[in-house]
Amino acid sequence: MSDYVGVEDIKQAIIEEEPTYKALLSDYPDAATQYAYDVLFTDKYITGQDTQLGCIRHLNDLLRQGDEDFPYIYNLDMVNAIEYFARTIPDPTDIHTLINPMPWQSFILDNLIGWRDPVHKGSRFHTGIVSIARQQGKTWLASILVNFSYFVIGLQASSQDFLVASYDNEHAKSFLTTFLCKLK
Repeated sequence: MSDYVGVEDIKQAIIEEEPTYKALLSDYPDAATQYAYDVLFTDKYITGQDTQLGCIRHLNDLLRQGDEDFPYIYNLDMVNAIEYFARTIPDPTDIHTLINPMPWQSFILDNLIGWRDPVHKGSRFHTGIVSIARQQGKTWLASILVNFSYFVIGLQASSQDFLVASYDNEHAKSFLTTFLCKLK
């Protein structure tokens, strides 16, 4: 597996490896893997280098599972759980309307929740940096992740604390509204 940081044209650099990556789609029929493949091997999406790096990391990590130096697994049960859960959270601007995640949103959710650390019985990723334009669903994504962590992952836990910070009351209120809707 190569390191593609600094590679100007990632899509061109990996074109000969397409059959290897395409074979992953039959074993991993999830939204994140399909999105990663589409970003790198089709013209379906226009993406920047950071997105392409995330996609190639995802596909390469799928191939690395089971390697001695790679302790993580991609758990399709967790991926299916976050995908199902995300579709139960209402639109913060209209709580009577459910939102289906767009492919790039599924890619983020599936990566953050699906990659697991079986040794420590938890998530591979503990921090996720999501950089997208204004009003494109960052609060919604954060709400999905916190709700899922609270209601699904922490189901049997007690004394759970979650910290939510926002730069203004509007975003904090939107987040809280979504969280309270799930409590009902």
